[in-house]
Amino acid sequence: MSMKQLRDILSEYRSWIGSRAELISVIEKIEQAAPASRMLQSKKAPYDRLPVNARRIQWFISMDMMPKPSGHKYDYAHLVFYWAAITARKRQRLTFQQIEGLATRLGVVSAERYLFEEIKILPDLDGMPSLHPEKSQQNIKITLADMGREEGRPLKSKLVRFALTPWCHVHLNENKIAQLSPAAADVLVEAFRISLNEAMVDAR
Repeated sequence: MSMKQLRDILSEYRSWIGSRAELISVIEKIEQAAPASRMLQSKKAPYDRLPVNARRIQWFISMDMMPKPSGHKYDYAHLVFYWAAITARKRQRLTFQQIEGLATRLGVVSAERYLFEEIKILPDLDGMPSLHPEKSQQNIKITLADMGREEGRPLKSKLVRFALTPWCHVHLNENKIAQLSPAAADVLVEAFRISLNEAMVDAR
């Protein structure tokens, strides 16, 4: 099964939510479509294929290779991180100890990029082989852009804080204050008033 085929299959589950038993059923279905490339394989003769089971799911969660469920519910992110962990084991020959912490250190978008080969090597994790500096920097740039920082790098900024009360503070970027017009300031004030009123209603 190619990565494109896997992408197409997983795309059908973007809105999926289910129990652990249903998660295992989905994974089994994907495994059976291409057992050689999707299933783990025993290192000892007769080198049997090792399909997913409940114990593995629990182990992946305990090792933070998959996120914890929300209550007893699993979703698309669990599928992505499961296959990212399996892919790291099969493609990069990493041990599961080296992949520990995967779900904390990567967002879903970055895990997808790795899984679908847009990123060939996992971004640095503790205990994993170091990446070449240029590859590491590229992964950082891509991940920051995915998280909303379009420049792909951290930006320095100075904040001005208006402490309206001891428990209500408003922060503004210093370099943006000079660019504000009185009309724009009025819009910000009105937007804050509306948001505060909505929060008050929600809190009651």
